[in-house]
Amino acid sequence: MATPDSPTPTWPAENQEEARVPPVDNTTEINSMMVPYPVPDVAAGDLDVIREPTWSAMVLPKLRPFNKDYANVWFIQAEASMNLARITSDTMKFYYIMSELDPEMFFLVEDIAETPPATDKYPAIKKRLLQLFGQSTESKVRQLSTCRRGDEKPSHFLQRLKSLVGRNISDALLRVIFLEQIPDTLRDILLVREEDIDLFELALLADKMIELEAPVPTVSRSKTTGEDMTTMCQALSHQITELANQLKELKIECSRQHGRQQRQRSKSRNKRSPARRRSQSRERNTGLCYYHRRFGAQAYRCAVPCTW
Repeated sequence: MATPDSPTPTWPAENQEEARVPPVDNTTEINSMMVPYPVPDVAAGDLDVIREPTWSAMVLPKLRPFNKDYANVWFIQAEASMNLARITSDTMKFYYIMSELDPEMFFLVEDIAETPPATDKYPAIKKRLLQLFGQSTESKVRQLSTCRRGDEKPSHFLQRLKSLVGRNISDALLRVIFLEQIPDTLRDILLVREEDIDLFELALLADKMIELEAPVPTVSRSKTTGEDMTTMCQALSHQITELANQLKELKIECSRQHGRQQRQRSKSRNKRSPARRRSQSRERNTGLCYYHRRFGAQAYRCAVPCTW
């Protein structure tokens, strides 16, 4: 036993660095947090659980809610997350997926959760959900007949076709379905290259061809919002002013023509007025109306005043 007077023990030079290292406890630092490593109490048959990092649940990202329409894609993403967290055992995968299901989905696999199989626990729950919500191969192939590209990029359309049927269709048939949705003018060009490149590269080539063929209305619109728009407004205003001036001149010309016509009518009335005045004076002198004055006893009409 060492006493206060005992000399300080010395260490060999090669062991001095090791002596200065503090003792290691059962903790590890994760994101500046000290998390203990508890040893799980498991049966001998589940020793693979011990091999899993016990802090995996703390670094595993939260999965999105189970998607009924894309069940297979959901499992692919879940397996990617588990691989990143180094969860590889069947038991850990099973309990992780069970913990990520909402009550509605959990109800559909409740029997498996209560009495899990001795082996292949995770494949059992995956198979159940895919059977309930996955599409059959026949259904997927039938959807190909109604699948349309629309305004979608050819490469995006191709990936949608692949995700729809997976590996249940040959590349040759997939190529035919894909090319049917490409415009005729571009399809003829792509058919020349289809033997040289694979289908995905063919879709990328179609993307570039459509981009080059399409007009660029967006660029012109963005320019018209600036100086070009001001120029267009000024030109339109000038045209409106010219039309207004032309309309004004047309009204003036119509007014002049109307005045000339009025003067011509007035002159024609003045020319006929002396004869009418003479006729009226004769009628006043004789006291006879026009008809009796002209036809005498043979007149069949009479105009007042008349002395006949």
